[in-house]
Amino acid sequence: MNGVVADTSPFNYLLQTGCVDVLPRLFSRVLIPPEVAAELADPGAPEAVRGWMSAPPAWLEIRAPERRLALPADPGEVAALSLAVELGVTEVLLDDRLGRELARGLGLRPVGTLRVLELAGERGLLDLPAVLERLRATRFRIHPDLIADLLRRWDERRR
Repeated sequence: MNGVVADTSPFNYLLQTGCVDVLPRLFSRVLIPPEVAAELADPGAPEAVRGWMSAPPAWLEIRAPERRLALPADPGEVAALSLAVELGVTEVLLDDRLGRELARGLGLRPVGTLRVLELAGERGLLDLPAVLERLRATRFRIHPDLIADLLRRWDERRR
């Protein structure tokens, strides 16, 4: 896969589940705009997230877009989408429905937290059922049927 630009939500949940280190194994580059870095370091963010952002790894590139697109989204999403378009990165880590729709409208491919976990599971980088249990312990909101479908696909691949 190519490089990826990430919004706050996927990073937040990958950090809370202890799975953020799959990102550089799935993507050649991992970028976030400063707005996303600020949201991850915010005092209201979970302690594990804030702690990680206090000393981010070398594989994470924090880069501001030169121009911001005029989009009806929060500043982190706008910056992430702007950066992806500017750099020609086709995949964007987003969970928010509006952000995903905006990404598609810009010709980008949105990739959510669950898809990142599924890809990592397919490559043997994590135990997907165990990670999904940790994800359920967070504030991640997803319809239970989507989790059930993901686990069904996981079981089918394991046979």
